[in-house]
Amino acid sequence: MSAAPLLAALDIADDASRALVTAADYAERTGRDLHILNVRASMPTYVPKTDPDAGFRAMVEVKVDQALGPGACVQLQPTIHVVHGDAPAHATISLADEIAPALVVLGTHGRRGYQRFAHGSVAEEVIRKAPCAVLAVPNGAERLTPSPARPVQIQIDLSDHSAAALRAGAEFAARYDAPVIVLHSVPPSGFGAGRYVISGRVQSSISEATRSAVGLRIADSGIDADEVLIEPGFPDEVIDRIAEERQVGCIAMGTHGRRGIEYAVVGSITESVMRR
Repeated sequence: MSAAPLLAALDIADDASRALVTAADYAERTGRDLHILNVRASMPTYVPKTDPDAGFRAMVEVKVDQALGPGACVQLQPTIHVVHGDAPAHATISLADEIAPALVVLGTHGRRGYQRFAHGSVAEEVIRKAPCAVLAVPNGAERLTPSPARPVQIQIDLSDHSAAALRAGAEFAARYDAPVIVLHSVPPSGFGAGRYVISGRVQSSISEATRSAVGLRIADSGIDADEVLIEPGFPDEVIDRIAEERQVGCIAMGTHGRRGIEYAVVGSITESVMRR
């Protein structure tokens, strides 16, 4: 059985070079085939009968060569998918369901406030609904991949979602020979229904029960952590601070996939971190 491929969702009208570089590099390191998806906003007015998407695939090939260097597309030989008139997130999830990739790679704008409300976030929707791990690469990322000097930071809570994050983070770190930092944040008391709804007090000391639970979670995952940090504070702020202090190359974390009222009330730490 061949290894599961990688899927890169590409917006050729945007600066997708960072996501492309990361996807191509990881495909090479893992020996996986690379699939590239380009979603067109609407159907073209004229469609050649022989190969209606030939021109659009050529545009993707040009984008790949621009991002990775001349001749890169010929060397990579990616499978290019062109979808017309579908929402990018829906098209990405549908193709992921079809080809069962090991990982979806896409870029993210890091929008906030009104801009995010008006435009939404393809990356956030894909993360909530995708059937596999998702790697979101900020368009303005300064550090594209982990390295021996750029650790992988794995954020865990004490839920079952942490197990998947630990496995994915450790796998990614191994491919880049990067150290692993496991981080658990202890939020203020009362946190959980929105930080602006219930005011809480940040715990200044970490209980032995918490330390033991974190240790057991890591031990059960079977991974080797180079460093384990347990820090008080709001999770997204702690994650961002440690990532900046340690100059990490990648943040791995689980997501509950909340939707509807639950998502509106509780929010998503994952998405807050991604926008930061």
